Amino acid sequence: RGNSDGTMDISLIEAAIRHPEGELYYPTTRLICLENTHANYGGRCISVEYTDRVGEIAKKHGLKLHIDGARIFNASTALGVPVGRLV
Repeated sequence: RGNSDGTMDISLIEAAIRHPEGELYYPTTRLICLENTHANYGGRCISVEYTDRVGEIAKKHGLKLHIDGARIFNASTALGVPVGRLV
């Protein structure tokens, strides 16, 4: 479950990562996905700082990070940040 600002606690993201040496009947985590703006939370914008923190977790665990950008230009305008910085 996410927070009211459209984020998920970083510790919960990291705790959900499954490594290949784990149990055989669970899939191995390979990808973390974020949505910006977050539709299920009223179109809230995900901050650059939050995206960076999730990106650090992805790198730490050798995972890919996908930013769903259907409304990325809306987030860019609302946050006053170039689109390239949001991904």
